[in-house]
Amino acid sequence: MCLKGLLALALRVSTPAPKDPHYDLKFNGTSGEGGQAKVFITAEELEQMMASEKGVTILDARNKINPLALLLNPGAGWTIPGAYRAHWLDFIAPGTRDTLLPVPELEKMFRDRGVSNDVPVVVYGSWTEAWGEEGRIYWQLDWLGHKQTYILYGGLFAWKTRRQQGRGRSGMGDFVAHPVANRTIDANQIMTKMDSEPSTLLLLDVRTTAEYEGAKLYGAKRGGHVPSAVHYGWKRVFTDDGSGNLKNPSELHEEISKMGRTDGVKIAAYCTGGIRSGFMYAVLKWLGYKDIANYAGSWWDWASREDLPISTAAPAALPVTKL
Repeated sequence: MCLKGLLALALRVSTPAPKDPHYDLKFNGTSGEGGQAKVFITAEELEQMMASEKGVTILDARNKINPLALLLNPGAGWTIPGAYRAHWLDFIAPGTRDTLLPVPELEKMFRDRGVSNDVPVVVYGSWTEAWGEEGRIYWQLDWLGHKQTYILYGGLFAWKTRRQQGRGRSGMGDFVAHPVANRTIDANQIMTKMDSEPSTLLLLDVRTTAEYEGAKLYGAKRGGHVPSAVHYGWKRVFTDDGSGNLKNPSELHEEISKMGRTDGVKIAAYCTGGIRSGFMYAVLKWLGYKDIANYAGSWWDWASREDLPISTAAPAALPVTKL
């Protein structure tokens, strides 16, 4: 195959290599304001963690870039020094795309990536330029009981822009998982809520409007959405000025409250495969919501089960921008 053909093949099979966006990141990482939790940290805070006695384990949630695709964008291969690759597909059971490995295997995989219970972990990805993969890895560790997991605000681009210095910890970790059951939800649990306690679950479909209304994208067996779900595209958490910033908490609280009752209910999110919804989970935690969950199998799982109902009705809550 000629070089031109190889480049074309690389573009088809590899992860897109996004160019650096022109962010104008402004974030106050202070926790505790209005019930907020410490979820996002700045590049400056990460640099301080690197210089601390314990150090910090860094996980790169992006997929590998095909070497041939790097010829088109060499900068796409840049990483934070000392980071371990931890893409969501690494943690999926062989032969599936929506089933997580058993907890003991997940525990081992995180140990292999340097994760320990008493050492902070910072996950980064491509922020607004990809699928929110850093949120998925954040959710996995939060669900497994790691108490010091954070997401780098602005992703890799924040680190590169500020030209920070430092390196993540190296070596094996000794992570011991303590799963928190209510931080995950499955199809059967959703159906039980829908049938007997519909007012106790606010289910957010964070995919695009087209997917919500029935477009069969990314290999789903059926199109549509879970009948009780309301639409809230995951990128709506960001300001619309292209700065890469999250909306302020009061604005996000107001938007989410318009989706349905939030007091005394579980708020769960799903997307196609639990990736975009993992990022939504992280935002909900940052906002201070306590009873939240991610549906890991998401639409791939729900649509594959013919016994489960679907709807293709248009969103009925807030006007939705087609992201």
